[in-house]
Amino acid sequence: MVLSALAIRTTAAFPLAMIGALLALDTFLSRRPATSADVMAGVGIGTAIGFLGGFDLPTFTLLAVLQVVSASMARGPPVADEPKGRRNVIVPGLLIALSLSGLSVAFYYSYSRRLGLQGDALTAMAGAFLVLGPTLGILVRWALPKVPTRIAAVGGLAASAALSGIILTLQGTLVTVLALLALFSAVSFAAMASLDEYADQGGDPRRALVVALLFLPLLVMFFRMPPIVFSLTIVALPEPIEYALYAPTVLLGAVCLLLAAFVGLRGHVRTAVRKDYPNEADDGAVNP
Repeated sequence: MVLSALAIRTTAAFPLAMIGALLALDTFLSRRPATSADVMAGVGIGTAIGFLGGFDLPTFTLLAVLQVVSASMARGPPVADEPKGRRNVIVPGLLIALSLSGLSVAFYYSYSRRLGLQGDALTAMAGAFLVLGPTLGILVRWALPKVPTRIAAVGGLAASAALSGIILTLQGTLVTVLALLALFSAVSFAAMASLDEYADQGGDPRRALVVALLFLPLLVMFFRMPPIVFSLTIVALPEPIEYALYAPTVLLGAVCLLLAAFVGLRGHVRTAVRKDYPNEADDGAVNP
């Protein structure tokens, strides 16, 4: 918290704030392993507090209370690390970051037009999506515990892609709010399923959370930067692509569709590779 306060006062301390946040999270998770629901709720609510709160006494009081409660829950020696295989942590980490796409609501004119909101009301709506999206995703995941993790991840990503396209056809505050809430909930549901699959394969949720925190600044910078900046500073984009950049749901839907294809095909490839090599009775061990 001290490092974060210094980062608000001077940009020179920004790297220290990032390092302090990672160290605090690693200290907590090394003593109390977190489930996918814990990760999604913490990331969503924590981002909402940081986004809506300011450099004032109420915000830092709330943060101090959360820090003290977390410290009391994390007492005890660190949990011993068990040998784990090398697993792909990029997909769950990216999906955790994408679950915070509700931040884009506060920065895009297209959202303002569809929702009929602007200014502080639009910012408050973005904060609500940051909290309600992961919350509904957690409830849906709890309601469907028997769905295999890979099927749940692909289904959540496919639903997100479909909802991204549907939102482009909607007008009106209420219907747009419900569609956006369903979209962000579907992304959170897919992120939880991917994180569960990663943990079931022996992965450490701490690594996925670190990757998500590395993606998050890039995601926020992308949301905050007007699309015309890319054409003026990097390369002149074709008009259809530049227009698509002004509609963040199009980009989110495209990313979700690509990830759904990648996750689904990856599962089929692994199954095809293993099907001709049955497991031996002794797990393949070679006895002298």
